[in-house]
Amino acid sequence: MTLTDIAERADMALTAVYRYFPNKQSVVRELALQTFADDTDTLVATGTEFEGSLEELILYGVNEFWRRHVAQPFRLQLRAAIHADAELCALDLDESRRNARTIADLVARLNGRTDVDIVERQALLVVELIDSLMRLAARVEPAEAEALLADFAAMVTRTFAR
Repeated sequence: MTLTDIAERADMALTAVYRYFPNKQSVVRELALQTFADDTDTLVATGTEFEGSLEELILYGVNEFWRRHVAQPFRLQLRAAIHADAELCALDLDESRRNARTIADLVARLNGRTDVDIVERQALLVVELIDSLMRLAARVEPAEAEALLADFAAMVTRTFAR
């Protein structure tokens, strides 16, 4: 996609797009930052409001992330663009670490785990692996995608239940 394509889709003059975004990379960066913030806000809100079991929370979180990918198909392409850029990849890792800390705190609260550093490391793996799960689920039939999501949630639940 070019900035001309973006201008056409936004029904704007190309010069107007250049006022806000000097290049395509700046558009991708802004989309990435907005997506990070949206996902983090949802994670924090869910964690503070959720009153179910750890297993229910994990299943809800995995399915919610999938719903976002279904409703916003650009997310898969955005993830590919993020991974192809060193600066965005570093921002993504920082965001993953913050989210892993939030998840570790939730697990400790819901499951009484006191080894929060270990849980945080495991949560970082989960946060990073969920991207692969989304790519896989997008390429298979819906029934298989649902089964994969459930299997992943069950594996994560077992990991955090220790």
